[in-house]
Formats: sequence, C-alpha cells, structure tokens
Amino acid sequence: MPIDPLLTGLPVGGAGLLPLLEVAHAAHRLGFSQEQVRRLIRTGALPAIRIGKRWRIDPHDLVAFIEAHRVRLPRERGPRWDAAAAS
Repeated sequence: MPIDPLLTGLPVGGAGLLPLLEVAHAAHRLGFSQEQVRRLIRTGALPAIRIGKRWRIDPHDLVAFIEAHRVRLPRERGPRWDAAAAS
C-alpha cells in the first residue's frame, strides 16, 4: 500500500507504526487553529485518542478526515458543439 503524501516526513516508530500526532501538528496540516481541531475532536468529526490531558490523532484518521471532506468539482466542459449551427 503506497504511503499517503500527507504522512511523508513523519518518523516511523517500532513495528513500522507512525507516531500519533499532537493537536498542533494536525492543525498545521489542516491549516486550522488548534482550537478548531479540538472542536472537531469534541464533536466527533475527527477521531482522536485522549492520553492523560492531551489529545493525539492517528495520522491515518487525519488522512481519512481530509479525504472525506475533499470536494471534487465536475470537469468544465467546453461549448457544446451544435450540429445545426455548424451547417
């Protein structure tokens, strides 16, 4: 399975596992504030793990969140060719 570009540059831990992300790192990746990321966690929109008093995000959950919110716009079409107008 190819590595998602969003996950490149992260150090790989033992057994090939990626480390859990801190809220600050997830906020940076999303271009959000840390409070916005905490709000996504509190509402259940972004899965997270609470360790002590801090939240951690699995990098794969962050990629899934981004993919779930990706907007795919329809491809623009050129002007329709009208056979009647071409005659």
